[in-house]
Amino acid sequence: MSEEKLADFLKNGKDWSRVRTSVPGVFVLKLPAYRGSPTRLAAPCGLYCGACIDYLFYKKCHGCSCNRGECDASAHHKNCDVYKCCVEQKGLETCGECNELPCSKLIQFCYSPIWLSHLPVIENLRRQKAVGVKRWTKEQEEAWSNEWYLQRWIGLQKECENKLKQSFADSKHAPQKKK
Repeated sequence: MSEEKLADFLKNGKDWSRVRTSVPGVFVLKLPAYRGSPTRLAAPCGLYCGACIDYLFYKKCHGCSCNRGECDASAHHKNCDVYKCCVEQKGLETCGECNELPCSKLIQFCYSPIWLSHLPVIENLRRQKAVGVKRWTKEQEEAWSNEWYLQRWIGLQKECENKLKQSFADSKHAPQKKK
C-alpha cells in the first residue's frame, strides 16, 4: 500500500476498516473513537456483544471488534477458533462475508451445548447480509432495550458462570491463568 493510499485510508476510511497490505499477514486497521461506532458490537461470528455479560455487567469488554488489547476481547480472540479463522486467517470482518457460510466451525460454535447463547449466530449473519451490519446492530439494540428481559438475561449468565466455576472447582481442572 502506498503512503498516499494509506493516508487517504486513515483519513477517509470507514470505522473498523481492515485493509490488506503487500506484506503477508499484515493489515492496516482504522479504529473508531472509543465506543463511538454502534457496529463495534457486531462480533465477527454473528453474536451481539451488547448482550454479553463482560460488556453489560463487568464493563471489561468493548465488543469483539475491539483490537486495543486493553479489554477482555483480546482473551476471547486468543481462544476463539471462529475469530481466528474469520479475522486472522481470512481477513474478513464477519463470517457473513465468507463463501463457506455456514462452515462446520461456525455450526459447531452455534450448536455447542455449552454456549446456548450462540444459537442465533447463523441467522444473525444472514440478517446482517440482508440489511447491513449497521441496521442489524440497531435492531439488536432495540431488541435488548427491554430492561425486564435484560435483567433476567444477566441473571441467567451469572448463574451459568457460577455453575461453570463450581464445575471446574469440583473437577479440579480449573484453567490456570497465564502469568
